[in-house]
Amino acid sequence: MNSQVEAISKKNQFATLFHPGIDQHWQQYLYNRQHDLQALIDQDKKNYLPLNHANLALGRFCKKIVQNFGNNSNEASSHIEKAEALLQKWQERFNQGGPFDTYPFAEGIFLHMKSLGVDIDKEVQKDQELAHAFINLPPQIKSFFQFHILVPEQNFEAWSDTISQLAMEDMALFYYIREFTIYTEPHAVNENALKLVRIKLIPEIVQSRKNPVLNEILELLQRSNESFNEFDGTHVFNIFAEQVDNNIYLSQGNTNYKKFLSLTCMLEDVYCSEKNHAYLN
Repeated sequence: MNSQVEAISKKNQFATLFHPGIDQHWQQYLYNRQHDLQALIDQDKKNYLPLNHANLALGRFCKKIVQNFGNNSNEASSHIEKAEALLQKWQERFNQGGPFDTYPFAEGIFLHMKSLGVDIDKEVQKDQELAHAFINLPPQIKSFFQFHILVPEQNFEAWSDTISQLAMEDMALFYYIREFTIYTEPHAVNENALKLVRIKLIPEIVQSRKNPVLNEILELLQRSNESFNEFDGTHVFNIFAEQVDNNIYLSQGNTNYKKFLSLTCMLEDVYCSEKNHAYLN
Protein backbone atom coordinates (compact mmCIF):
# COMPACT_ATOMS: atom_id res chain seq x y z
CA MET A 1 0.00 0.00 0.00
CA ASN A 2 1.08 3.58 -0.63
CA SER A 3 2.68 4.81 2.63
CA GLN A 4 0.85 8.14 2.46
CA VAL A 5 -2.53 6.41 2.15
CA GLU A 6 -1.67 4.05 5.01
CA ALA A 7 -0.62 6.92 7.29
CA ILE A 8 -3.76 8.91 6.56
CA SER A 9 -6.10 5.96 7.07
CA LYS A 10 -4.62 5.42 10.55
CA LYS A 11 -5.11 8.99 11.74
CA ASN A 12 -7.39 9.39 14.74
CA GLN A 13 -10.25 11.03 12.86
CA PHE A 14 -10.17 8.46 10.06
CA ALA A 15 -9.98 5.65 12.61
CA THR A 16 -13.05 7.12 14.30
CA LEU A 17 -15.00 7.44 11.07
CA PHE A 18 -13.99 4.23 9.31
CA HIS A 19 -13.30 0.58 9.98
CA PRO A 20 -9.66 -0.47 9.34
CA GLY A 21 -8.86 -0.24 5.64
CA ILE A 22 -9.01 -3.20 3.27
CA ASP A 23 -6.48 -3.27 0.40
CA GLN A 24 -7.73 -4.66 -2.89
CA HIS A 25 -7.42 -3.84 -6.62
CA TRP A 26 -4.75 -1.18 -5.92
CA GLN A 27 -7.22 0.66 -3.73
CA GLN A 28 -7.87 1.00 -0.04
CA TYR A 29 -11.50 0.55 0.97
CA LEU A 30 -12.59 2.34 4.13
CA TYR A 31 -16.07 1.36 5.33
CA ASN A 32 -18.19 3.68 7.46
CA ARG A 33 -18.04 2.68 11.14
CA GLN A 34 -21.71 3.54 11.52
CA HIS A 35 -22.45 0.36 9.55
CA ASP A 36 -21.56 -3.25 10.35
CA LEU A 37 -18.34 -4.16 8.53
CA GLN A 38 -19.02 -7.86 8.01
CA ALA A 39 -22.51 -7.15 6.75
CA LEU A 40 -21.09 -4.70 4.18
CA ILE A 41 -18.43 -7.18 3.02
CA ASP A 42 -20.98 -9.99 2.74
CA GLN A 43 -23.31 -7.72 0.79
CA ASP A 44 -20.50 -6.78 -1.61
CA LYS A 45 -19.73 -10.44 -2.29
CA LYS A 46 -23.39 -11.11 -3.01
CA ASN A 47 -23.83 -8.00 -5.17
CA TYR A 48 -20.74 -8.58 -7.31
CA LEU A 49 -21.20 -12.30 -7.90
CA PRO A 50 -23.41 -11.69 -10.99
CA LEU A 51 -20.71 -9.38 -12.41
CA ASN A 52 -18.16 -12.16 -11.92
CA HIS A 53 -20.51 -14.50 -13.80
CA ALA A 54 -20.78 -11.93 -16.60
CA ASN A 55 -17.00 -11.79 -16.70
CA LEU A 56 -16.89 -15.55 -17.10
CA ALA A 57 -19.35 -15.29 -19.98
CA LEU A 58 -17.03 -12.74 -21.58
CA GLY A 59 -14.11 -15.13 -21.11
CA ARG A 60 -16.05 -17.92 -22.83
CA PHE A 61 -16.94 -15.54 -25.66
CA CYS A 62 -13.29 -14.56 -26.16
CA LYS A 63 -12.16 -18.19 -26.18
CA LYS A 64 -14.83 -19.06 -28.75
CA ILE A 65 -13.80 -16.18 -31.03
CA VAL A 66 -10.12 -17.10 -30.85
CA GLN A 67 -10.77 -20.82 -31.41
CA ASN A 68 -13.09 -20.19 -34.37
CA PHE A 69 -10.55 -17.85 -35.92
CA GLY A 70 -7.75 -20.39 -35.47
CA ASN A 71 -9.83 -23.17 -37.03
CA ASN A 72 -10.87 -21.13 -40.06
CA SER A 73 -7.93 -18.90 -40.87
CA ASN A 74 -4.65 -19.09 -42.71
CA GLU A 75 -3.13 -16.33 -40.60
CA ALA A 76 0.35 -16.89 -39.21
CA SER A 77 0.46 -18.94 -36.03
CA SER A 78 2.07 -16.00 -34.23
CA HIS A 79 -1.23 -14.10 -34.41
CA ILE A 80 -3.07 -17.02 -32.84
CA GLU A 81 -0.38 -17.45 -30.20
CA LYS A 82 -0.69 -13.79 -29.19
CA ALA A 83 -4.45 -14.15 -28.74
CA GLU A 84 -4.01 -17.37 -26.78
CA ALA A 85 -1.40 -15.69 -24.55
CA LEU A 86 -3.89 -12.93 -23.73
CA LEU A 87 -6.52 -15.56 -22.96
CA GLN A 88 -4.09 -17.27 -20.62
CA LYS A 89 -3.35 -14.02 -18.80
CA TRP A 90 -7.08 -13.34 -18.52
CA GLN A 91 -7.64 -16.79 -17.00
CA GLU A 92 -4.73 -16.47 -14.58
CA ARG A 93 -5.94 -13.10 -13.34
CA PHE A 94 -9.47 -14.40 -12.88
CA ASN A 95 -8.24 -17.49 -11.03
CA GLN A 96 -6.19 -15.30 -8.70
CA GLY A 97 -9.42 -13.69 -7.54
CA GLY A 98 -9.11 -10.61 -9.71
CA PRO A 99 -12.10 -10.61 -12.06
CA PHE A 100 -12.16 -6.81 -11.80
CA ASP A 101 -8.61 -6.72 -13.14
CA THR A 102 -9.23 -8.82 -16.26
CA TYR A 103 -10.43 -5.89 -18.36
CA PRO A 104 -7.04 -5.03 -19.97
CA PHE A 105 -6.71 -8.60 -21.24
CA ALA A 106 -10.27 -8.72 -22.59
CA GLU A 107 -9.68 -5.37 -24.28
CA GLY A 108 -6.39 -6.69 -25.69
CA ILE A 109 -8.15 -9.72 -27.16
CA PHE A 110 -10.84 -7.54 -28.74
CA LEU A 111 -8.30 -5.16 -30.28
CA HIS A 112 -6.07 -7.97 -31.53
CA MET A 113 -8.93 -9.89 -33.14
CA LYS A 114 -10.25 -6.69 -34.74
CA SER A 115 -6.78 -6.07 -36.20
CA LEU A 116 -7.06 -9.50 -37.84
CA GLY A 117 -10.36 -8.58 -39.47
CA VAL A 118 -12.78 -10.18 -37.01
CA ASP A 119 -16.03 -8.20 -36.62
CA ILE A 120 -16.12 -8.51 -32.83
CA ASP A 121 -19.04 -6.09 -32.44
CA LYS A 122 -21.19 -8.21 -34.76
CA GLU A 123 -20.24 -11.37 -32.87
CA VAL A 124 -21.17 -9.71 -29.56
CA GLN A 125 -24.61 -8.83 -30.90
CA LYS A 126 -25.21 -12.49 -31.78
CA ASP A 127 -24.22 -13.77 -28.32
CA GLN A 128 -27.40 -13.68 -26.23
CA GLU A 129 -25.70 -15.23 -23.20
CA LEU A 130 -23.22 -12.37 -23.07
CA ALA A 131 -25.89 -9.67 -23.43
CA HIS A 132 -28.08 -11.24 -20.75
CA ALA A 133 -25.14 -11.62 -18.36
CA PHE A 134 -24.07 -7.97 -18.55
CA ILE A 135 -27.35 -6.11 -18.99
CA ASN A 136 -29.45 -7.95 -16.42
CA LEU A 137 -27.27 -7.29 -13.39
CA PRO A 138 -28.92 -6.32 -10.07
CA PRO A 139 -29.48 -2.62 -9.30
CA GLN A 140 -26.86 -2.74 -6.52
CA ILE A 141 -24.22 -2.80 -9.27
CA LYS A 142 -25.87 -0.47 -11.76
CA SER A 143 -27.54 2.26 -9.74
CA PHE A 144 -25.55 3.27 -6.65
CA PHE A 145 -24.31 6.86 -6.57
CA GLN A 146 -20.68 7.77 -6.05
CA PHE A 147 -18.59 10.92 -6.06
CA HIS A 148 -15.13 10.93 -7.66
CA ILE A 149 -12.72 13.53 -6.29
CA LEU A 150 -9.31 14.47 -7.67
CA VAL A 151 -6.85 16.01 -5.21
CA PRO A 152 -3.26 17.08 -5.93
CA GLU A 153 -1.03 14.54 -4.21
CA GLN A 154 0.94 17.21 -2.34
CA ASN A 155 -2.34 18.51 -0.86
CA PHE A 156 -3.88 15.14 -0.12
CA GLU A 157 -3.00 14.95 3.57
CA ALA A 158 -4.39 18.44 4.25
CA TRP A 159 -7.51 17.61 2.25
CA SER A 160 -8.05 14.36 4.16
CA ASP A 161 -7.77 16.25 7.47
CA THR A 162 -10.37 18.74 6.28
CA ILE A 163 -12.83 16.19 4.92
CA SER A 164 -12.63 14.04 8.05
CA GLN A 165 -13.20 17.08 10.28
CA LEU A 166 -16.23 18.13 8.23
CA ALA A 167 -17.61 14.60 8.45
CA MET A 168 -17.13 14.56 12.23
CA GLU A 169 -19.15 17.77 12.44
CA ASP A 170 -22.12 16.23 10.60
CA MET A 171 -22.33 12.55 11.49
CA ALA A 172 -25.98 12.44 10.42
CA LEU A 173 -24.96 13.30 6.85
CA PHE A 174 -21.91 11.03 7.05
CA TYR A 175 -24.29 8.12 7.74
CA TYR A 176 -25.28 8.09 4.05
CA ILE A 177 -21.69 7.39 3.01
CA ARG A 178 -21.17 3.66 2.66
CA GLU A 179 -17.49 3.62 1.84
CA PHE A 180 -14.54 5.82 1.03
CA THR A 181 -12.05 4.44 -1.51
CA ILE A 182 -8.55 5.80 -2.04
CA TYR A 183 -6.53 4.75 -5.07
CA THR A 184 -3.07 3.88 -3.84
CA GLU A 185 -1.34 4.96 -7.06
CA PRO A 186 -1.58 8.60 -8.18
CA HIS A 187 -3.50 9.56 -11.30
CA ALA A 188 -0.79 11.24 -13.40
CA VAL A 189 -1.90 14.11 -15.64
CA ASN A 190 0.54 16.41 -17.45
CA GLU A 191 3.27 15.61 -14.90
CA ASN A 192 0.87 16.42 -12.04
CA ALA A 193 0.20 13.63 -9.54
CA LEU A 194 -3.45 13.52 -8.49
CA LYS A 195 -5.08 11.29 -5.91
CA LEU A 196 -8.40 9.79 -6.92
CA VAL A 197 -10.92 9.25 -4.14
CA ARG A 198 -14.35 7.69 -4.54
CA ILE A 199 -17.18 8.14 -2.07
CA LYS A 200 -19.94 5.57 -2.45
CA LEU A 201 -23.36 6.25 -0.95
CA ILE A 202 -25.84 3.74 0.48
CA PRO A 203 -27.74 2.46 -2.59
CA GLU A 204 -30.81 1.38 -0.63
CA ILE A 205 -31.37 4.98 0.53
CA VAL A 206 -29.93 7.29 -2.13
CA GLN A 207 -31.69 6.09 -5.27
CA SER A 208 -32.37 9.27 -7.25
CA ARG A 209 -30.40 12.21 -8.59
CA LYS A 210 -33.06 14.37 -6.92
CA ASN A 211 -32.21 13.11 -3.43
CA PRO A 212 -31.11 16.18 -1.41
CA VAL A 213 -28.35 14.16 0.25
CA LEU A 214 -26.36 14.37 -2.99
CA ASN A 215 -26.31 18.16 -2.92
CA GLU A 216 -25.48 18.21 0.78
CA ILE A 217 -22.48 15.94 0.28
CA LEU A 218 -21.41 17.95 -2.76
CA GLU A 219 -21.44 21.09 -0.61
CA LEU A 220 -19.30 19.32 1.99
CA LEU A 221 -16.82 18.28 -0.70
CA GLN A 222 -16.71 21.82 -2.06
CA ARG A 223 -15.85 23.07 1.43
CA SER A 224 -13.06 20.51 1.64
CA ASN A 225 -11.50 22.05 -1.47
CA GLU A 226 -10.61 25.09 0.61
CA SER A 227 -7.59 23.12 1.84
CA PHE A 228 -5.86 23.66 -1.53
CA ASN A 229 -6.05 25.89 -4.57
CA GLU A 230 -8.77 24.58 -6.83
CA PHE A 231 -7.89 23.47 -10.35
CA ASP A 232 -9.97 22.78 -13.41
CA GLY A 233 -10.33 19.04 -13.74
CA THR A 234 -12.08 19.17 -17.12
CA HIS A 235 -10.70 16.43 -19.41
CA VAL A 236 -8.56 15.17 -16.54
CA PHE A 237 -10.98 12.53 -15.31
CA ASN A 238 -13.72 11.95 -17.84
CA ILE A 239 -14.84 8.34 -17.58
CA PHE A 240 -18.59 7.76 -17.33
CA ALA A 241 -19.23 10.57 -14.82
CA GLU A 242 -20.72 14.07 -14.77
CA GLN A 243 -18.38 16.86 -13.72
CA VAL A 244 -20.24 18.73 -10.97
CA ASP A 245 -17.35 20.96 -9.86
CA ASN A 246 -13.77 21.65 -10.92
CA ASN A 247 -12.38 18.46 -9.39
CA ILE A 248 -15.57 16.61 -8.42
CA TYR A 249 -17.57 14.16 -10.50
CA LEU A 250 -20.78 12.23 -9.87
CA SER A 251 -22.03 9.00 -11.40
CA GLN A 252 -24.21 5.95 -10.94
CA GLY A 253 -22.92 2.42 -11.06
CA ASN A 254 -19.61 0.63 -10.95
CA THR A 255 -17.01 2.22 -13.22
CA ASN A 256 -15.39 -1.10 -14.11
CA TYR A 257 -18.80 -2.47 -15.09
CA LYS A 258 -19.24 0.48 -17.47
CA LYS A 259 -15.85 -0.25 -19.03
CA PHE A 260 -16.99 -3.79 -19.82
CA LEU A 261 -20.30 -2.47 -21.20
CA SER A 262 -18.41 -0.04 -23.42
CA LEU A 263 -16.09 -2.78 -24.66
CA THR A 264 -19.05 -4.97 -25.62
CA CYS A 265 -21.09 -2.10 -27.17
CA MET A 266 -23.80 -2.35 -24.49
CA LEU A 267 -23.17 0.88 -22.60
CA GLU A 268 -26.16 2.75 -24.00
CA ASP A 269 -28.44 -0.21 -23.28
CA VAL A 270 -27.99 0.59 -19.59
CA TYR A 271 -26.77 4.20 -19.22
CA CYS A 272 -27.97 7.41 -20.83
CA SER A 273 -25.51 8.92 -23.32
CA GLU A 274 -26.14 12.41 -21.92
CA LYS A 275 -23.75 13.62 -19.23
CA ASN A 276 -21.11 11.13 -20.31
CA HIS A 277 -23.08 7.99 -19.44
CA ALA A 278 -23.06 9.04 -15.80
CA TYR A 279 -26.62 7.93 -15.03
CA LEU A 280 -29.02 5.10 -15.78
CA ASN A 281 -31.45 5.29 -18.69
